[in-house]
Amino acid sequence: FGLDMMGSCAIAASALRRVLNRLGHEAVFVVGFYDGMHHSWVELGDEVLDITATQFGDFPEVHVAPARPPYEHTLRGPRALTHVNGWWDRIAPAAWERETRAVVLGALATL
Repeated sequence: FGLDMMGSCAIAASALRRVLNRLGHEAVFVVGFYDGMHHSWVELGDEVLDITATQFGDFPEVHVAPARPPYEHTLRGPRALTHVNGWWDRIAPAAWERETRAVVLGALATL
């Protein structure tokens, strides 16, 4: 992924959720705000996994943070996915899922 993921957060978070769920984790897709800006991310338990946080500044490729402000959700789970329904099939190439899987597996290896 490039460093500036602005505008790609919903697609990337959707791909991340798919990969994590296929690996047996209970990941939740979230739509909301990061520091007042529209954003999408994944929650795993009480932590945020954000693979597009680089658009907000100097963050690692996989930003892990507590699920609290500056992350503020408005929609979680199926309602959030319905909100962005269809984006995955129309916009994101299959390569994104492969790249996201590699990043996720690398991140999980550090936990």
